[in-house]
Amino acid sequence: MRRSHLSLPLLAVVAALAGCPASDATSFLSITPEEPDTTDDLSLEVFVAGEATETVIRWVRDGEAMDSLDDAETVPAASTNRGELWVAQVTVLDGATEADSGSAQVLIGNAPPALAAATLDPATATEGTTLTCEGVGFTDPDGDTATIRYQWFVDGAPAGEESTLSGGSFDEGELVWCGATPFDGEHEGEMVLSSTVRVGNSPPAIAGAVITPNPASVRDTLGIALTGWADPDAGDDEDFDARWFVNDVEVAAGTTLPPGVTMRGDEVVAEVRPVDEEATGPSVSTDPITVGNAPPSLAAVTIDHDAWLSVYRAVPSGWLDPDGDAEGYVFEWTVDGLPAGAGELLAPFPLSEGQEVVVTAFPDDGLDLGEPVASEPLLIGAQIVASPNTWSFGDLEVGCSATQDFIIENLGVAPGLIQNIGLDDLGQSGAVTMTPVTTPELLLPGESLTVTLTFLAEDLAGADVQIVVETDSSSTPVLLVPVTAGAHHGPTEVASFLAAADQYSFPLASDPVEATLTVEHNGAPVTLFTWDEPSNTVWLDSSLTVLADDVVDVTYALMANSCAPNGAPVVVLDILSAGGECDQVTMTGVDSSDPDGDPLIFEWSLDAVPAGSALTSADLLLTAPPDTLSFEADMPGDYGISLTVLDAFGVGSTASVLHSVAAGLNGANSPPLVNLGSLDPLFETLVSCATDAYGVVTCPACVVPMVFTTEDVYDPDSVTLSFAWTMSNDSGSETLTVSPDGQSADVAANVPGDATLVGTTTTGSYELLLEATDCEGASGSVTVTPTWACVWQ
Repeated sequence: MRRSHLSLPLLAVVAALAGCPASDATSFLSITPEEPDTTDDLSLEVFVAGEATETVIRWVRDGEAMDSLDDAETVPAASTNRGELWVAQVTVLDGATEADSGSAQVLIGNAPPALAAATLDPATATEGTTLTCEGVGFTDPDGDTATIRYQWFVDGAPAGEESTLSGGSFDEGELVWCGATPFDGEHEGEMVLSSTVRVGNSPPAIAGAVITPNPASVRDTLGIALTGWADPDAGDDEDFDARWFVNDVEVAAGTTLPPGVTMRGDEVVAEVRPVDEEATGPSVSTDPITVGNAPPSLAAVTIDHDAWLSVYRAVPSGWLDPDGDAEGYVFEWTVDGLPAGAGELLAPFPLSEGQEVVVTAFPDDGLDLGEPVASEPLLIGAQIVASPNTWSFGDLEVGCSATQDFIIENLGVAPGLIQNIGLDDLGQSGAVTMTPVTTPELLLPGESLTVTLTFLAEDLAGADVQIVVETDSSSTPVLLVPVTAGAHHGPTEVASFLAAADQYSFPLASDPVEATLTVEHNGAPVTLFTWDEPSNTVWLDSSLTVLADDVVDVTYALMANSCAPNGAPVVVLDILSAGGECDQVTMTGVDSSDPDGDPLIFEWSLDAVPAGSALTSADLLLTAPPDTLSFEADMPGDYGISLTVLDAFGVGSTASVLHSVAAGLNGANSPPLVNLGSLDPLFETLVSCATDAYGVVTCPACVVPMVFTTEDVYDPDSVTLSFAWTMSNDSGSETLTVSPDGQSADVAANVPGDATLVGTTTTGSYELLLEATDCEGASGSVTVTPTWACVWQ
């Protein structure tokens, strides 16, 4: 325990107690510092009150007078040691008489040690590094033994108190340093800090790698499977690169080796290096694999047959062997699913009507069999078919007819006996007739005969036609032929007459069809009229009053004047504007036509859209008449559009297109980048107040215009954007106005004037949000906080 210094006027006190008169001179003294150690000089301060002729100073160390320091006011630090008690004795002389004396003392304490520096080793580190901290340049004024205490810091947080710190205590990207504090057994000195080290990326490592698949052939894409992946840096993805060697020659680099590089018998090795985003680890080599045989493949096999000789031959096609081996096959035959033989030929092998023959071919390169391929079943016997199985001719004009040939043929492997060919016109009442056919008739395989049907227009009722073919087999082919429409008359004609007074007869220029006549008198329908067919004249009933210049219109259909069937329209679908993602695509059928000159009806349909598209038929924009179509492509990809063009009789033709729309600049959609310049723009308006001749001050209203545009908004995909502006947290003085296209916004702050405002400034602020959205729904936004000011002067 340290003692405090002593400062007393002792002789004055003693004299007072003895009843002696006190001296005129009194002294006070102190030693600084009050708690010194061996690094401190001792300084004595003496203050004498009264008259004194001389002051005598003596120093005593641990009871021993230090003559060399007589009358010295300072004891150098080099003269002191820890634990010593130093006393300063002061005597004040008044002439030759001692006037006063006193003393002060201090105990020399321990001096803390010091370090010159702290070092951190190594200078670079990863999560696999152990760092070492060392305090250097230890000094202690008292000569104490050096002890150093350590403290580690990771991003400023304490992390350990040993001289080393392992990588488990820090992560990639963190900042690490240490502090060293000297200790002499009693006191700690000042902590010194080391330099810092930023923890770097640790390269990954793998225990091994193997080539997959194994075994492999020249058809396979070779890959690599890693084993024992290790990366001290949490969050790094497993990745690697590789160099490929075939027969010790490097042939490629990458994570895979594609087909076509190797041949059968080649030895393949890969040198694999683990990688992360920043570093590459040590490489390992895979065990070699030997490229094996690639089995051959076959596209198809068919059966060639001779029905008369009961010989069946397998005919394979589409041989493929990546190793270039010679073509070879193994064949297996089945009849009705049961094994029937092997080899290229199945002969002689008499079969019965209705049995099915199948041959299965295995491609064989002499080393391996490829995947088997089976033929279509061959049905033994005749196969009588009739074609076409659909047909339409549209409407026919009255008085005309149309014909259609039907082919009846034997597609089987044996002769077929046609016993009868019949016709059922299904209620057409004789409108359809068939050329006579002599039956029975034997059709050999591949032979055919033709039947012609004649359709009479005026008797057609629009139902189907049925042909019945009776054969000697258990099956009876029946063919339904759609008759899509009935008869129609010729073109319509209107005869317009300017009547004389009491005129009731009106001759027609062309022969009409009586049932289609309509008559109007001065625009009103007339029901009482007759048509005199011999004179081709229309007579009005005498009950009708006909005045001079009355208008009489007779509408009638002409008789057939052409027996050509109604032709289907020719549809032409053109793309006027291909468009891109979020752009307008325009298609037109304006060049479509009808061979009969009929007016056309256009019908559009949306058949397909890319995945993720929200486009529907309701989004198709049509012209009037709708011969042109537009739509906005909301996604890249294929859009299926069909155009059907119909004539006046409902006969139509259709054209379809699968239109591919290109993606934006980046392929994958990126959200727009929104910017409005400074995040806190300042807008200011100066308002001049006026004073009239009577000293009345008036200040006009202050309007602060603030204009914002989207000129700094950028979309990486260069697609169409829509904009939305929102104002909030306003002071109540602001008004937001947005342009119709959304590409600019005006905000006006309006503050009423007041004479009291002269020399003041009115301010306000608000938040303005701009959100930009592209056509795929991706959006970006920015909020600015403008400040406005009205300066009244």
